[in-house]
Amino acid sequence: MRKFVFLFLFSSLSVVTFAQIRVATAANLVFPAQEIKTAFEKKYGEKVDIITASSGVLCTQIQQGAPFDIFLSADMDYPETLSKENLTVASPKAFTFGQLIVWTSAKTTPKELNNLLQNKSTKTIAIAQPELAPYGEEAMKYLKKNHLLNKIKSKLVYGESIGKVNQYIATGVVDVAFTSNSAMFAKELKNKGFWLKLPQEIGIPHGVVIIKNTPKMTVAQQFYQFLFSTEGQAILEKYGYTKVGQ
Repeated sequence: MRKFVFLFLFSSLSVVTFAQIRVATAANLVFPAQEIKTAFEKKYGEKVDIITASSGVLCTQIQQGAPFDIFLSADMDYPETLSKENLTVASPKAFTFGQLIVWTSAKTTPKELNNLLQNKSTKTIAIAQPELAPYGEEAMKYLKKNHLLNKIKSKLVYGESIGKVNQYIATGVVDVAFTSNSAMFAKELKNKGFWLKLPQEIGIPHGVVIIKNTPKMTVAQQFYQFLFSTEGQAILEKYGYTKVGQ
């Protein structure tokens, strides 16, 4: 079944022949990635196709030969795995840092959050699948560190990616959700509930790699460099991400 799903995805991606490069993008990066795509296309006159899913799913697809040219991951581990398997041009490099945040349907404060999670009025808590999505893994770390996991385990609702978690927020089917900082800037989620930033030192490093066998190496390198440019970094910062070196 898994093989069939992958073949379907591969086939679907293959028909997108207009794109000069295909950028496999972690779901939490979809909003800034779309704006970066527009700016890059305007500057270079090249076409970019953004494909989003959880970092784990995208990593597996690349390992199975999906026709991607660049991989933007929500962590460093997945691109590092591909690098060790000799599937990338070079070792991964962090191009930005993200933050795990919490969305709540009821107004609360950071001090009250843990009580809210355990409260009987909180029926459902959404997180991304920790085995596939780095933000889901970070959410699990937070719950374990605060000795909450066993107390609220029955309330957890899993999304295969941050994109799915954000859909849960948009449709109002959950009471609380752990998601990425960029969700706060999504038009679809504005004026919906409340946001809380969680204490983190430097945030979650997001890695980028160029896939080794890309037939569009020149354009892929241009896009890679654009991510680190003043313009590219400004777009990421606009969506709540931290600039590299900041």
